[in-house]
Amino acid sequence: MRDLFPEYYYEPDFPDLWDRAIFVFDANVLLDLYRLSTSASSELLSIMEHLKTEDRIWLPHQFADEYHRNLISTRNEISKEHNDKEKALREIRDETLNKLESFKTRSEFTVDEAQKSDVSEAFEGIMLDFSEFVQDHENRLESENLKEKIAQLFAGNVGCPFRKERLKEIYVEGKSRFNDGIPPGFKDKEDKPEPQCYGDLIAWFQIIEHAHKEQLPVIIVTNDRSGDDWFFKHNKQLLGGPRLELVKEMRDKADVDFYLYTTAGFMKYASEHFQTKVSHESIEEISNLDAEFFVNVSKTFQELLSKSREEILGLNADEGVLYQQDFYKADLRCADMRQTLQETDFYKANLQGADFRGAFVLKCNMSETDLTGALLRGARFHSTEFSGSTLPDGTLYSDNSDLARFTDPGHPAYWKTQNKVRIIRQILPCD
Repeated sequence: MRDLFPEYYYEPDFPDLWDRAIFVFDANVLLDLYRLSTSASSELLSIMEHLKTEDRIWLPHQFADEYHRNLISTRNEISKEHNDKEKALREIRDETLNKLESFKTRSEFTVDEAQKSDVSEAFEGIMLDFSEFVQDHENRLESENLKEKIAQLFAGNVGCPFRKERLKEIYVEGKSRFNDGIPPGFKDKEDKPEPQCYGDLIAWFQIIEHAHKEQLPVIIVTNDRSGDDWFFKHNKQLLGGPRLELVKEMRDKADVDFYLYTTAGFMKYASEHFQTKVSHESIEEISNLDAEFFVNVSKTFQELLSKSREEILGLNADEGVLYQQDFYKADLRCADMRQTLQETDFYKANLQGADFRGAFVLKCNMSETDLTGALLRGARFHSTEFSGSTLPDGTLYSDNSDLARFTDPGHPAYWKTQNKVRIIRQILPCD
């Protein structure tokens, strides 16, 4: 079975992959360098420069072309965003002052002129800070420094374009693939004319060709907002990691391994693997760019970096995917975790009485967590680390621990949690 359907058993050797792989960056990642703050942009560039020193960075001609063609429009979009945010701040200020003024006629309570002046000054201070930020960002956009850095970064590391005859073949093949929903790029046919809609497919074939030539595994970093053109889905929820069709095609045509990261995921794991400094703030900032891409991820979950227990209690499982979040030492007692959880760090988190029923848990770190009284019925754990964790029945996890005892009601030694959890939930401050 594994020999016939290897893509369904795909579990790359990540240390080896990160040690040997060629890193390919989508055009949208390069354009996001202009959207990011100076610090976040510098940290991402620093990692890319490290890969450059190891000769492990490469750009297909198609992505390089898209980057240059979209650079001016990206700069204009950023400037428009600045103007829109400044306008929104002014509207909020005016609305607030008008509401304060309305107290004179609607209530015995009034706000005196000094208080209104304080509010106005506070807004002016915010707007001044924002104006300084905008000026700094605009200066960076007008400067050619970043453009030159990116040019130097990929000097000698950009692939050749396909000949016209090859492109015509791809257009014909692309039409057939897109009709069958075969990635990548099939979503582009909905909003792009031919042949522009075949951009991702052209880049994909260029990457395969380069991987076959070099006989090295490939890691692609993309912030593609179309999502399901590249990334794996489970129960209609978007997860990280490549679609199985792409894994199979890379294996069949280039005979190498392949993996995929968002920019935030790439920075997180690059900082660990290469021991480079990446701030939590930068990853959070880049995650906010990724959030537009992960359209099915709960907006609430995107704000959980504060590790606030109150914000997570009672969240509905239908709200989305918890992806690449950091809950180190978080207090998540009685939290509702009934959803897809992927590449999320729960190291030393307090998960007493948490509800994981039916959850799909993939590549998470649950080392040294406290799962006392947690509900695990129907949960599926794949490639998840539990070393040093306290299990629902209070015992310590070991290599011989049988998690099915807590997840499978059909297990002969199934741990019947109902009465125990009722007692635990009386003791713990669970709502």
